Amino acid sequence: MDTKEHIMQVGMQLFAEKGYETTTIRDIASKAKVNLALISYHFGSKEGLLKNIFQQRALNLQFQIWEISNDKSLNELQKVHLMIDYYIDKIFTNHQFHRVMMRELFSSQSEEVHSDTIDIFTENAKIVISIIEKGIKKKVFRNIDPELCFASIIGTIHHLMHSTILRKRIFGGKEKKDPILEPSFKKRVTKHIQQMIEHHLIAEKNNNN
Repeated sequence: MDTKEHIMQVGMQLFAEKGYETTTIRDIASKAKVNLALISYHFGSKEGLLKNIFQQRALNLQFQIWEISNDKSLNELQKVHLMIDYYIDKIFTNHQFHRVMMRELFSSQSEEVHSDTIDIFTENAKIVISIIEKGIKKKVFRNIDPELCFASIIGTIHHLMHSTILRKRIFGGKEKKDPILEPSFKKRVTKHIQQMIEHHLIAEKNNNN
């Protein structure tokens, strides 16, 4: 791992743990064991660091979902299923980054950071929505609301990710353990959302609804 990537990982960790607003460049430099000038050289500022983290993760995500979207061997329902699987896998695997992104999306004090976060969220959403729209146009899916369908997918995932305490109490069993790192929980969430969305997309199609 090079120095720039190391700083980004440390920054992401601290932003997730302490919050973006309360984390300082000095905090990041101390934990990363680098000097302040090096962070300034690579990113310019704390906002620059956060923007770089968002951009890198967004590019990785967009590449993968474009791959799924453009795969001609898959039908629209298979693409939606794979998109759900990919979103959940990435969010569960990178839950610290997801916490930072959601915090900035809904409560950022920085207009620049907030705008960048919205741009990332919107571009990724458009790809998934376009697949649903194609399925409707081909009459593979019934005539549902593509944007709200996407919102239902992401909203369910975000609800599960948002509160650690709530997650522990509902899904943690008697010991109230956080299930977020358990493969069985990720599989459970993936299967549920796929079944829910598939039913919404095609279950009533034969009844002309």
